[in-house]
Amino acid sequence: MSEHPDNTPNSVQLCIWQQNLNTSLTAQASLLNNREIANWDLITLQEPHINFLRNT
Repeated sequence: MSEHPDNTPNSVQLCIWQQNLNTSLTAQASLLNNREIANWDLITLQEPHINFLRNT
């Protein structure tokens, strides 16, 4: 017997957060220190802040 009845879809929800930080250190730090990001499965950052060592 199936685990799900025929009328119930078997689906998984993927939550994606995408944000353009416009090379802002403040925006990047704020996002990465926000507790709410734990609720997202995937976080993509466009234009992250890059320091003088070429690190983010």
